[in-house]
Amino acid sequence: MGLFGRDSEAKRYLSTAPAGQRKDLLAAACINQIARLPVAASSEWGEPVTDVYGLQPAAQVVRGVLRQDQSMYAWVARTTMVFLDATLMNGEGGWLDTLGVALSSVGFEPGPSLRPDLKARLSDAVRERVDGLCGYSMNIFWAVSQQQFDDGDRDRRLYRHMFEDPDPRTAETAHDITAWAAVILGRLRNCDLVAGNRFYTDEYLNPPAMDVPGWYPNPYNYGAVVRGEPEFQRAWNGRDWTDRIRFRVHGSWDEDSKAMRSVPDN
Repeated sequence: MGLFGRDSEAKRYLSTAPAGQRKDLLAAACINQIARLPVAASSEWGEPVTDVYGLQPAAQVVRGVLRQDQSMYAWVARTTMVFLDATLMNGEGGWLDTLGVALSSVGFEPGPSLRPDLKARLSDAVRERVDGLCGYSMNIFWAVSQQQFDDGDRDRRLYRHMFEDPDPRTAETAHDITAWAAVILGRLRNCDLVAGNRFYTDEYLNPPAMDVPGWYPNPYNYGAVVRGEPEFQRAWNGRDWTDRIRFRVHGSWDEDSKAMRSVPDN
């Protein structure tokens, strides 16, 4: 059969996977699994999050979820921020008040500024890492959440480095950002401060597996589904996504190339 058999991997995948684009399923799995870690427990409310305060176990969850989707790190970081924004919209006190509550869950006051007692308690080096992670993550969050008020192209410009830079350290930063936002979501949920949603069910605990190399629904925009098969597919080589894509045109497939390291379309 070679790399791409005659059977439709995409159709088999969709028949067993929960509804949603793969980028959403990956982000949901990260949020779901991290909510079950000690760092996201209600007892941790107000504690900082960084490499020496529970971030690494959470970031390791992200790396595990992305085992088959390593090149999806930027999409997952962005989508996790989209989920955080949506969660704030459903907060009892309104978006802005719930944002303040969310930041307080990891030790920040409006600004955001690290809580005074944490400034006094943490060493300069740790405080710098806590502030740096929050600041960088919030820059991305604001770009995602304020698109409708942006008269430029801030979302695309801000993400261009993260999406297109092949430096492995960029992927590690994206893992940390995803983990940081997921810890906040976990603490909010575990303290019953936000409503639950379907992404916390066991159905979304793990991303659907891709069992054999082949053509699968494009992971960030799989297009229309006709007779159980997506009309826009991307090749997965058994280790990661490739730049090969194909479209259904008049009953046959037209193959093309589109880089995975691409900035999101707004």
